[in-house]
Amino acid sequence: MEQIDIPELHDAARAGDVDRLRRLLDGGARIGTTDDHDFTAIDYAARFGQAEAAEFLLLNGASAFRVNRDGDTSLGLAEVNGHAEVATLLRKHGAGRTGPVSEWFRLDKSVMSVAKLDDPSDDGDFWRSRTPRERLIGLEHLRRLNYGPAAHARLQRVLEFVERP
Repeated sequence: MEQIDIPELHDAARAGDVDRLRRLLDGGARIGTTDDHDFTAIDYAARFGQAEAAEFLLLNGASAFRVNRDGDTSLGLAEVNGHAEVATLLRKHGAGRTGPVSEWFRLDKSVMSVAKLDDPSDDGDFWRSRTPRERLIGLEHLRRLNYGPAAHARLQRVLEFVERP
């Protein structure tokens, strides 16, 4: 087996070291960094059955939808290695859907409207037909599109600054 350089973030995910993952992300590590095999940290957590690390990564911006250059997904890596808990977690975050995300949530970045869910509209009908989990996944996807995957860390830093005396 060939030796590859594994970024520290990937090593922490493979080991299931959530404290180290947190320190690395707080220190500016990019959650979507790939290695020589086009794997990300979430791929390593999935491949090695690290459910707690996988959940932490997903909640901090890792994509449950990403497909690497060889066609592998985190869900596929979890399933082929027998890690049902991680596979279930990835499915809860939307993994396993097919087709472009825009077809799941009818995203149109050129237009934005703000309305209450109970206002009559085609968009309202669409979102009312979705489960609360699907609504949250759609909202999270919109947040990532608009603010990027590191928005959570930036927001946390702002809140910490505001709380200081």
